[in-house]
Amino acid sequence: MTIKSNIATLAGRSSYWFLHNVLKGGTSFPGKLAMQIDPDVLQQLGRDYETIIVTGTNGKTMTTALITQTLREKYGDILTNPSGSNMAQGIVTAFLAHKSKKVSRKLAVLEVDEANVKRVTQLVHPAAFVLTNIFRDQMDRYGEIYTTYEKIVDGIKLAPDAKIIANGVHIHFWFSEFKVAEEDAVQVVVVVLSGVGENHVEVFAALVDDGGEADNLGPGADNDNQLQLAIL
Repeated sequence: MTIKSNIATLAGRSSYWFLHNVLKGGTSFPGKLAMQIDPDVLQQLGRDYETIIVTGTNGKTMTTALITQTLREKYGDILTNPSGSNMAQGIVTAFLAHKSKKVSRKLAVLEVDEANVKRVTQLVHPAAFVLTNIFRDQMDRYGEIYTTYEKIVDGIKLAPDAKIIANGVHIHFWFSEFKVAEEDAVQVVVVVLSGVGENHVEVFAALVDDGGEADNLGPGADNDNQLQLAIL
């Protein structure tokens, strides 16, 4: 780390300790303070992590929690932002607050506000994006659906090697329309859940590898771990 990022990290962690041990709360201020000292502190904090970004209008918190729990069962320690503080300063706080353990693979699963995808992607270089849906919401911030869509795509363009795992119910996310960059081949997994049982999830999915034809993965017992495997 640079001296600047070291000072930012120390200040952020100190404020987090004070807020949580004296005032009993605070998910945004430590990250905000650290970013005021070093706007790129997240780049240093997240440099050793394989990061998955979860974004969309609705369902981000639940989806993030499900992915985190699934990965935690295999890898143990997973960094995440369970409070739902999903803008840049809240994500920095999640890194500041996390007590790293010795693990074979350092993974971060981050819920990210749609308008913050570009900023976060610039700093953490995600390995995968999980896209939930796009609806008209918070019109004062985003306007129409395509404004939200463009904010997400602008972020994804910065990580051309990342895998995209998208909600196949949403037509915006189908590979035929979801063009990240005309010049780049994009790896997209479009997932449609068709049925959920006690110990089984039926999945219809189209896998598009490097801009090629879609492969129908189909439903059945072999697909129980398909979404997990897609992420990994």
